[in-house]
Amino acid sequence: MSTSTSSSYVFPSEQWSTPATATDAHDELASDNDDLDSLPSSIDSSEESSEYSSDAQKEWEASLQQIELLLTMVVVPYVGKYFGRKCAYWSWAKYMEWIARRRVRSPPTRYATKLEEVRAALIKEHNEALEVVKREYSMKAKEGRQEHTASLMKTKTEYDMKVKDTEAWHAAALAEAKTKYSMKEKDTEREHAIALQKARGDFSVQAKEVDLLHIAAVEDIKKGQDTKEKDTKRELVTVVHTLLPLLIPPPPSLPSPCHAGR
Repeated sequence: MSTSTSSSYVFPSEQWSTPATATDAHDELASDNDDLDSLPSSIDSSEESSEYSSDAQKEWEASLQQIELLLTMVVVPYVGKYFGRKCAYWSWAKYMEWIARRRVRSPPTRYATKLEEVRAALIKEHNEALEVVKREYSMKAKEGRQEHTASLMKTKTEYDMKVKDTEAWHAAALAEAKTKYSMKEKDTEREHAIALQKARGDFSVQAKEVDLLHIAAVEDIKKGQDTKEKDTKRELVTVVHTLLPLLIPPPPSLPSPCHAGR
């Protein structure tokens, strides 16, 4: 039973074939193992390694146990019978060493190897795609920088033109304001001169009128004083003529010379 089982068993290593691309290898791994993420990141080569829950590991362990049973029950007694016990033990040790090596090359180990190959292929494809994206991004960035530079130059030119237009408009407005201010200043000076001249004329007229009034008043005062003086003198003369005969007696009358000669 063990012989028929071992002869009819197909090792998982015979089912593997080199994939054409990384995608094929990934599909092949996915078909053999539904959950690749459950595999450990590292495989222990010792016999006391952790147990794997995959079906391939279970089948592999079962096949190794059948081979061990076949060696123990059939091969070793046969070799010991015909070639001696020493040769039998040597053959048994060699077969056990072969089994240990086969255990080291268990399906999870090959899965990890294939996974590393797939990862390397995917990383390579990713790096190539990344290089393509970087080149395209560099080209787009270069074009974007060129467009940005052109837009910046256009904006700067428009800004310079607007600044020049604003400066020209400001200069024109300032010149116009200066002209208007000069005209207003001249008009103000002219109005001020006219008003001053008019004020001076009015003041001269008023001064002349005041002078005339003053002169007339002075003359009136003088005339009044003269009239009063004349009246006073006249009255004084009248009084003197009135009182003088009373105060001074008349002189004695003398004979007329005419009478004396006669």
